[in-house]
Amino acid sequence: MSMNKSTDQALSLLGTEFNVDCICSSKMTIKQPSSEYNSARTWCDSCNMANPRFTYHCPQKKNKFHAMGYDYCFKCAVKQFQIQTVNNYVVKQSVDEGKSQPDMKNDDNNDDNIETKLAQKKIFEQRLKLIEFTALKTRYERHHLNMAKESQNILEEYKKFLIIKAITKDFNATICSPSFKVDEMWHLHVLDTKRYFDAMRILFDGDKDSYIHHDVDGGLDIDKRKERYANTYNEYKLLFNQVPNEKYWEKIFEKKAVQPRANNKGGGMQIFVKTLTNKTITL
Repeated sequence: MSMNKSTDQALSLLGTEFNVDCICSSKMTIKQPSSEYNSARTWCDSCNMANPRFTYHCPQKKNKFHAMGYDYCFKCAVKQFQIQTVNNYVVKQSVDEGKSQPDMKNDDNNDDNIETKLAQKKIFEQRLKLIEFTALKTRYERHHLNMAKESQNILEEYKKFLIIKAITKDFNATICSPSFKVDEMWHLHVLDTKRYFDAMRILFDGDKDSYIHHDVDGGLDIDKRKERYANTYNEYKLLFNQVPNEKYWEKIFEKKAVQPRANNKGGGMQIFVKTLTNKTITL
């Protein structure tokens, strides 16, 4: 069924006032999918909603960013518009403060520039507000009953860890490592593949080359893990202007050995641990 004239005019006006960018940066327009595709079956490329009546449609159709065209349902178009609005606001604020817009993709020469990192932190903090973490928090509480009361605090620390990973561009788990408690939250997020994928898409504004991967074997090399953890610790202090809370960011993470405790009664175990400063402590 074709759109009548009044509907066409209303949607045209909406598209003018409500500009949405495609992942290829083209301006999207509101269309009926049936008028753009020969196939009767269409879907939203973000949430996979089938056969939406109207979509925000990319006029570029096939290009290196999307091989079969690209469409948002109205709900996902609103979310994308929110991301754009946040980005534009943060960039404008930086310019007003006399700072240039940080280049999110090509800032290799600015890694040690604290002002650049702090400007990037603002952007990522705003994007994180658009990500739905309720399911992750509930799942954490279900898996860690003894930590349920701390779930919100650990979630906030996990968000800070994502910011650190994003700013350092640690996409392949070679630069920064989390604390044990934050890592547990991260595991539960990664395993929810759909929500984790959506979170990465929002965090990096649809950039397909930016994705924080998790290396399940990353902790096997203790020395490298210690180095990555130290990087995280230092970046945390730099970006958030505070020492990580030891309740969630342990200074000790390496178990060296487990041996029987020397006593007459038996039944005890002695644990040796090593701190980040190479000091060995007996528990």
